Amino acid sequence: MDLCDRAARAAADETGVPLDILRSIALLETGRTIEGRFISWPWTLNAGGEGMWFDTRAAALHELQRRLASGRRNVDIGCFQLNHRWHAARFESAAAMIDPVGNARYAARFLLDLRTELGDWDAAIAAYHSRTPRHGQRYIARFHEIAADLPELAPDTRPAARPEGPTTPFDHVRRQPLVTLGRGSLASAQPLFARASALPLFGGQP
Repeated sequence: MDLCDRAARAAADETGVPLDILRSIALLETGRTIEGRFISWPWTLNAGGEGMWFDTRAAALHELQRRLASGRRNVDIGCFQLNHRWHAARFESAAAMIDPVGNARYAARFLLDLRTELGDWDAAIAAYHSRTPRHGQRYIARFHEIAADLPELAPDTRPAARPEGPTTPFDHVRRQPLVTLGRGSLASAQPLFARASALPLFGGQP
């Protein structure tokens, strides 16, 4: 399983956020095509709309630290593109922030807070990107396209069946190979869904 998928599963198990939601957001935020597979990529940064995918954690962390040392704080980091300016205070270090599991846990908990505030998952997912309605609506529309074609996890890594009870719109998504949406170069590609505004990640103050 890819690192972001593994992290999403750990976060889903800990928080109860549906795994399909977390996997779809990671693909929407950091998806790239590698050898014909569209996957979320953990060693991804975005600085002012400049998307950067790196081969290794060390390379991504080096670039992140270089930018932070120069005074730039508006950098989105890792599987779930957490914004350093608004969320670094919740992490011990930049290295902790880019860690896939820590990155996913934080995103999942924030999504839970948004769902509690706004009342449903669609509203929470839209606000994850932006509270400006037109930006959030575009984001949730793209999210549903990805969720509908979310590839299955390998059989030996598939999460346990959910207990009986209320379901979410993401419990019965269509299972087909994900449509390839484009290929990016390692350090110069644009993100699959570029930030629509200068608002902080998750659309509001932390």
